[in-house]
Amino acid sequence: MSSRSVRTPSPLVEQLENRQLMSLVVDLRLPGGGKAATVSSVGQTINMEVWATVKGSDANGANEGLQIAVGSMLSTNVNGGAASGTLKATLDPGFSSLGASHGGQKDLDGDGDLDVGSNDNSAADGFFFARSSGMKTNGVVSGDNMSFKIGTATFTVTSLKTGGQTNLLFRKRDYISGALWKEDGNFSTLKNASTGSYSGGSALVLSRGGVITPTPGSISGKAFKDADKDGVYDSGEAGLGGATLFLDKDKDGVKDLGEPTA
Repeated sequence: MSSRSVRTPSPLVEQLENRQLMSLVVDLRLPGGGKAATVSSVGQTINMEVWATVKGSDANGANEGLQIAVGSMLSTNVNGGAASGTLKATLDPGFSSLGASHGGQKDLDGDGDLDVGSNDNSAADGFFFARSSGMKTNGVVSGDNMSFKIGTATFTVTSLKTGGQTNLLFRKRDYISGALWKEDGNFSTLKNASTGSYSGGSALVLSRGGVITPTPGSISGKAFKDADKDGVYDSGEAGLGGATLFLDKDKDGVKDLGEPTA
């Protein structure tokens, strides 16, 4: 019978596993922390907050920090979407230092909506760029993480859609200078987008509350004397002038007040 040896995992593997626990996540939330809202009318504005959460490898959320977070905000429709709209962002005063930017408005995904940010990761222009003058360590502590409110945002409804859902998302700038943060009290090895895990969080979901918006229709045709009574206009059949056509909504065969006519 042959034998085989069992290899013990090396310390390097353990270090990589621990590193995967370290993260910076930025997401959009309703004031108070909610992640879902209902849209009901054109012109309605959904107010949001932009939060960045830092989590290190230890259980102490009080020793984290944040200085820079850069990215874009987009609306994405699922199953027809709930609404089209315009996104706009505003930096929190604590993250409005030199070089910071509220981000430009641009259609980033070709759906006709104005998003915030840029598709060009190689240049900082256009991005939502939150930057503090120094490493901030006074965020909101919750267990093993610390969160920072880095801005606010709005989604203003320009049209209602068929009743699916619209996801509002933060998308990181995929570049080395796209973020800078501190984990586990360690100022000597600050994390950036290439040495740590930086990502956008879960979507804020907009829905129509189960309401389906009807698709506008149209009626067209010709009034004619159907000589052969086949229900089809044939060449040579005479048109009817002076006829009143109406949409018989209640299907009673009588033109009632309010029923559309032509």
